[in-house]
Amino acid sequence: MGDSGDLLNLPPDLQSDGDPVEGNPFRKEDPRHEVWKEATRVAAGKLHLLHSSLLKSFPKAPEDANSWRVNLAAAKFDIWAERNVRVVWSDDAVLEYDQWLASYANAWMKLFKERFSALIDLDSLLHELRVRLVERIEFWRGIARTEMRSASLLGPRSASEVRDAPKTEVASPRQPKVTAPVQPPTLSTSMGQGRKPGPKTDYENAKRVAEVVARVAPDGDWRSKLDEVGEALYHGVCNASDPKICDASDHEKIQPPLRWRKKHNHWLNPPDRATMVKAIEYRLEIVRKKPTSETLS
Repeated sequence: MGDSGDLLNLPPDLQSDGDPVEGNPFRKEDPRHEVWKEATRVAAGKLHLLHSSLLKSFPKAPEDANSWRVNLAAAKFDIWAERNVRVVWSDDAVLEYDQWLASYANAWMKLFKERFSALIDLDSLLHELRVRLVERIEFWRGIARTEMRSASLLGPRSASEVRDAPKTEVASPRQPKVTAPVQPPTLSTSMGQGRKPGPKTDYENAKRVAEVVARVAPDGDWRSKLDEVGEALYHGVCNASDPKICDASDHEKIQPPLRWRKKHNHWLNPPDRATMVKAIEYRLEIVRKKPTSETLS
């Protein structure tokens, strides 16, 4: 049988462990060497399970992707923070661990800023990531202090092992790797035939939203006419100047965000006004960035 990698053509990101620390930072005679080795093996297993879970839950709606990405980063942060905390055996090590957590979190921030620089809602993504990482830092700082000598985390240690353990600062984290893909993977065969393409891009739906907005608010001040915009979007694709005077009942629908539909919300009944504004802004931006002659001016 041939190499399974040739058949699946796995994305490179799935072939990386994403370990933020290069190798084992402890000498073999250091009792922490084996602890680190075993903890790394456990972390690698958790990473594969995380990949499996995330691949099954990749969001279908683009506006849900940021939360998915932040969950990915936080989950990986936890996996490697848990590995590192297992060698925090002294007060000095606690302080070094604090520094490592901050460095690792900053590496994630830098990676997201570079990887997703083209996103229209980059600031929102970075804010969400920052809040989550600060929360995880505080969690692991607490674990390092309250569970430093806990058998449940570290296993039994003799007083001499803790006292005599050589002072070895854990290496600064490498630039973290997003080892689960940030877009749905395409598993292709060795013949180069990928999966059948899924639904068309959101551009067509976004274009319809933009047309309605332009019709209802030609001056561009659609936010002050949000209720009218909502009625027109709910009415569907229509050339009438005023949907209220249109008696047609079979217009093609302009779909609201997928997560709205799951909760039985729609353009006339959005989760809240701020969420509706954000959904419309997102679709208008898609149209503005689409390099096509059909793009609204």
